[in-house]
Amino acid sequence: MDQIIIGSLIPLVPGVPLTNSVRDLMAGDLISGLARGAEAALTSLSIAAGVATAVSLFL
Repeated sequence: MDQIIIGSLIPLVPGVPLTNSVRDLMAGDLISGLARGAEAALTSLSIAAGVATAVSLFL
């Protein structure tokens, strides 16, 4: 059951915004890098909170 849940969440991981965040930080764009990093972190936390809520309610 855990592997099915993890496998269905892999496409939702914000890989492109996280990569762009690191690229912007390395290029010296501090504001843009932090903004993209915060967006990626917020998206990841939202997905994790939704999954945790659904698992706690239905399992």
